[in-house]
Amino acid sequence: MSRINLNTRITLAQAAHGIATVGHQRTIILRGEPGIGKSWVLKTLGKQMPTHRTVYIDCQLLLDQGDFFYPHIEVTEAGGKVAKRVALEDFDFSDGTPLIVMLDEIGKSNKSVMNVLLTLLYDRRIGNNHLPEGSIVFGTTNMTSDGVGDFIAAHARSRGIITTVKKPHAGFNHDGSVDADAWGYFALNNDIDPAITAWVKMNPNCLESYLDHTGGEKWDNPYAFHPTQGAESYVCPRSLHASSDIVKQRDVLGHELTLSLLAGAAGESFARSFSAFLMIQNKVATADAIAAAPESAVVPDAGDGVALCVTVLNLVSYTTTKSIDALVTYMKRLPSEYQALFARSLMANESKKDVAIKCEEFRKWSLANHWMF
Repeated sequence: MSRINLNTRITLAQAAHGIATVGHQRTIILRGEPGIGKSWVLKTLGKQMPTHRTVYIDCQLLLDQGDFFYPHIEVTEAGGKVAKRVALEDFDFSDGTPLIVMLDEIGKSNKSVMNVLLTLLYDRRIGNNHLPEGSIVFGTTNMTSDGVGDFIAAHARSRGIITTVKKPHAGFNHDGSVDADAWGYFALNNDIDPAITAWVKMNPNCLESYLDHTGGEKWDNPYAFHPTQGAESYVCPRSLHASSDIVKQRDVLGHELTLSLLAGAAGESFARSFSAFLMIQNKVATADAIAAAPESAVVPDAGDGVALCVTVLNLVSYTTTKSIDALVTYMKRLPSEYQALFARSLMANESKKDVAIKCEEFRKWSLANHWMF
């Protein structure tokens, strides 16, 4: 009989599935390292459940019970006066639309705020205001070991289901495939700059978790978060997203300012390493040059894995119905493993795989290279 590991951390995709399934009855609280994408679960659920209205509540910004409702004086039929609590905008559930409520940073809530949230966690109500039928409530918090001030008392814990979410791994495999629960899959589907994606593919250790390095093992990762290292900035899904926005504006910002901002977003080690990537990025053929002359545009040397990786992810990023034929023609000139990376990355992109499937040249190539799939 196999042993069940009850300490297993779940993926963000599993977290979203669990919340969508039981979140209308029970409150799941996602616990995980800073910046790994816990808050993104709300957007995922919003797309999966378009009949629901998403509500984001930043618990650390709520100061006391007055942030939920205010007293309203009404005159009774007998002429007396009574004070009733009227819900503020975020907690007005009167239109009957089912909600998806995310209680972000619930572990940093003030005690008076948590007292109000207890009824939302367990009874699906704020004061006397009940959530519409079918509404979902879930929370997010950091690990206690992260050292960022999160704490949930026992009486609050028993009203929710706390589960630990693991940091997404890079997810790029040697055969060119990309794991569906990985950061790489997110990057391909959310317009992350291809140079950022290529850097992560070449440096997958940047998304390592300190939780996997215990028992006295030395932590020598210069990029990732560790609570005892004291780094002001570090590489995580959130800072990579910010870095992508910076890199897209690098021609306007200039090299020096770009690197300074990248250091502030994801740390000096990342900025120094990525600086070399930017130099390579400037040497590879542009998407426009490839589209204009796919049979003669420069191809990186077979031994230059970094330039080839950057080239391939650039091709994926700029694939459209107009460019696909030219890009496939150029792709055939690359070493076979990078042809596979292009094809698999393209098929992992939900918005571009249909473009590839409808391309006659891509279909012919796929049939001739079916061993790659």
